[in-house]
Amino acid sequence: MINSSAVLQKAEHYGRSIFGFISSLFSSRMTPFTFFLDFYAYPVFITLALGFGAWGNRHGIWWHGLAMLVFGYAVWTLVEYVMHRYAFHHMPGVKPLHMAHHADAGDLIGAPTIYSFGLIFTFAYLPMAWLVGVYVACFWFAGMMAGYLAFCGLHYVVHNYSDVRFVAIRKLKRGHAIHHYGDNSHNFGVTTLFWDRVFGTYSDRMR
Repeated sequence: MINSSAVLQKAEHYGRSIFGFISSLFSSRMTPFTFFLDFYAYPVFITLALGFGAWGNRHGIWWHGLAMLVFGYAVWTLVEYVMHRYAFHHMPGVKPLHMAHHADAGDLIGAPTIYSFGLIFTFAYLPMAWLVGVYVACFWFAGMMAGYLAFCGLHYVVHNYSDVRFVAIRKLKRGHAIHHYGDNSHNFGVTTLFWDRVFGTYSDRMR
């Protein structure tokens, strides 16, 4: 005889688990899975964008795609700087989460993959597709996503790896440490400190 109570309890448990998993995909307070999802999802997104762009532009000039890829990555570094300086430190709803990250850099706080991808697609890919066409815009889209992935990766490295071999990453690590533990009105760049130098927010002093 089927125990209906046990079946209902099991169904309720699975329902809560599925709902909890789906809701975690939209939460800035992240689980280990959602925190590291960018590192698995974005390489797939980038590969698909490059493949679709290459297929659609197969009769075009190859260096147009390469130029758009590099351009997209370069523009991301400016977007990263502007977002960190103005949105993360001043925008209501965003600032409290970022300040929580400042208070505990080891806490799993970040932008859910579904949000970051949606924002890059909406505000980077769609306008560029309208300007230059669907296929060429894929290279720009891939460059922007590669920049975002570099941002996520370097941000994780500078907070979690003390022994870094590469001099360039050690400089970025020091710059970000100054932002966190020195003066948070300086060093907003994570993948590069170039824009901090351009806009006068670079500092090499902890205090």
